[in-house]
Amino acid sequence: KRTVHECITQIFQRIESIQIQIKYIAIACCTSHHIVPNLFSVLNMALSLRSEDCSTVSEASNLFSTEKGLLVLRPDGDGCCGCFHFQIPSGMYALVTRHGADEDHEQHGAVWPAGLHFPYPPWVKVSHLVTQQTIVLDMPGEIQMNSSMLHTPG
Repeated sequence: KRTVHECITQIFQRIESIQIQIKYIAIACCTSHHIVPNLFSVLNMALSLRSEDCSTVSEASNLFSTEKGLLVLRPDGDGCCGCFHFQIPSGMYALVTRHGADEDHEQHGAVWPAGLHFPYPPWVKVSHLVTQQTIVLDMPGEIQMNSSMLHTPG
């Protein structure tokens, strides 16, 4: 059984790989014979990646589509007090907890699939949503990221 920390560490490792790919694409565009003028402003890049709290899972789609650089949302509630179901929107990875402890999906493990999930008591809820959409990140200069930056102290 994987912990939330292990899942988020794996996500950040994938981000590191994506950031390196972005750097090489930007270098290739700027050094080719077909230089795109003001490439970064055309692509409307995010300047940083971040996570935020949100009040419900249902507002996640809107937040991910409007906030540049938003990678992870932490829903505070499910919007339905006493309901015996929860919804995971499409286009997102979801982590779920039971009384605050990680809860694995029966078939998919730590990352739950999109859709309506029932019957589950109100104390089983979505703890983290991670967007699956592409985020273009403006990273001027050299990438200086290593595995020690992926781990939280403690």
